[in-house]
Amino acid sequence: MLKKCLTEKKEFKKLLFCSSIFIGLLFIPYTLDNDIWFLLNSGRYILIHGIPHMEPFTIHQDFHFVMQQWLSAVIFWKVYASFGPYGLIILLHIVDIFITYILFRLCMLVSSRNWQIATIITTVIGVIFIPLFIRTRPQIFSGLLLLIEIFFLEKYSLTQQKKYLLILPFLSVLLINLHAALWPMLFVLMLPFIADALLGKLRRLKQHFPHSAGHFPLSPLLICLCVSFAVGFCNPYGWESMSYLSRSYGYSEINLLVSEMHPVVITSLLGKLLFLMLLYITIVYARKIPPLRYILLTGGTACMALSANRSVFLLFLLGVFPLAYVFKNYKLLTFDTPYITPAYKASYRLRCGLITLLLFTMSFIFYKQWTILLSKLFALPMAADIILLTAGLLFSIEFFRFLKKSHRQLSFELITRQIAYFILLLVFTIFIIHENDHYQNPDFVSETEPAVNCLLQDASTDDIRLWTNYNTGNYAEYKGIRCYLDTRADVFLPRNNWQTDILHEYFQLETSHIYYKDFINHYHFTHFLTYHDDALYTDLYNDPACKLIYSDKNYRLYKSVTP
Repeated sequence: MLKKCLTEKKEFKKLLFCSSIFIGLLFIPYTLDNDIWFLLNSGRYILIHGIPHMEPFTIHQDFHFVMQQWLSAVIFWKVYASFGPYGLIILLHIVDIFITYILFRLCMLVSSRNWQIATIITTVIGVIFIPLFIRTRPQIFSGLLLLIEIFFLEKYSLTQQKKYLLILPFLSVLLINLHAALWPMLFVLMLPFIADALLGKLRRLKQHFPHSAGHFPLSPLLICLCVSFAVGFCNPYGWESMSYLSRSYGYSEINLLVSEMHPVVITSLLGKLLFLMLLYITIVYARKIPPLRYILLTGGTACMALSANRSVFLLFLLGVFPLAYVFKNYKLLTFDTPYITPAYKASYRLRCGLITLLLFTMSFIFYKQWTILLSKLFALPMAADIILLTAGLLFSIEFFRFLKKSHRQLSFELITRQIAYFILLLVFTIFIIHENDHYQNPDFVSETEPAVNCLLQDASTDDIRLWTNYNTGNYAEYKGIRCYLDTRADVFLPRNNWQTDILHEYFQLETSHIYYKDFINHYHFTHFLTYHDDALYTDLYNDPACKLIYSDKNYRLYKSVTP
């Protein structure tokens, strides 16, 4: 009976520890991404009119159109129409639960079921990944599908059972309809496994990667790749969706206009975090060379992350989990083994040094910015406050246990663990709060809503031809107003619309290479929704042909009138 109770207690501790993988769910931002408005508009349009092949939302006529995110748009609209904006937030939680669980299972798989390492890696990735990249955008679906692909490819490489490859064609069909721009990544992620399989046939190269498996057959992978490519035609646009990526990237205007296409800079907070993480992974890989497929996955996603902000999520999601393989033999919480083992002595100084460094860092942060941090902590949601309070209580309990117990090494181990979790959680919480201030005040509306409401009071949607910049057109189009531009940058490229390069024209206007009067007369705009850094924001202010009908700290809404 005693043995059974001890076993159950140990399993409960294990379950409690593993549940920390879902801590990141607390930091999902309660705000809607700006792109959600064109996605909702698209989903609503499809359910009423069907799949469009001509662009239906702007003032431009007869633009050829491929709605490469059509299925994601339908899902978002159905959820929004049924449950409102909170339904979209719940959807984010549901998708992230699946992402977190699959990532945990993947780490368990590559670490030979080392649940401690799998839990720590999944928790850290989740706390960093979720608040930065879980948004109301199709990437939540594509990221989940790509993670599932890696999981089953890894299952195949370890077991050599072909049944694990059968799911990949289904993932291909889902991805081409949910997010066609990321469909080619399905095949890019197969390449590291193909390279690893080839490595097993090349004895000279195999000696440089002693830990690579290279024992799984190559031919089933190649057959699966071909079948997955063939079923990609199962979409409303055929080859146009499959080749969408090749027609939508590589434009200098998009690289300048879309912040997500900018490379990561070391001066930013994300850049520092990314640099330190890559430096750490490089050192770890150098000390213990992992299988070739892991090196290629990490290296490939790292190159993509450094080249564009929008690809950083691929590195966190698909390039960090191999650390679980490197540390698979590590046992951090050794409650059932003596504390005088060689393994414990070898890591004792490292643990002490780590805790000392964390304590010093936290003390320095509070010394420099304690007033700001306290105000941020008071703005936390109740769930996060409870976790912080619980961590503080556990820290206090372990401190008193340290004072009472005679076995000081055991007590130091316990208090070290609690201090580490408390400090790490606090650091990550402060990091998240610094990035996002929407916990207390959920932001479910667009910044342009007041201006758009004013516009709708001034004229009917059928009579409006609205000028908007790249970021301000989404919500107006959602309200039924035809606009000049929105955030679907690829739609305004001649390779996709088969007519005019609207993005180039927009840049010409903003840089005064074309006269704004000629531009206005060409399109016969009735209204202008301008942002404070637009050229028209000031050009129209003193123009007698335009009347200012709305203004706030960021936007001015002008109406075209007879001079």
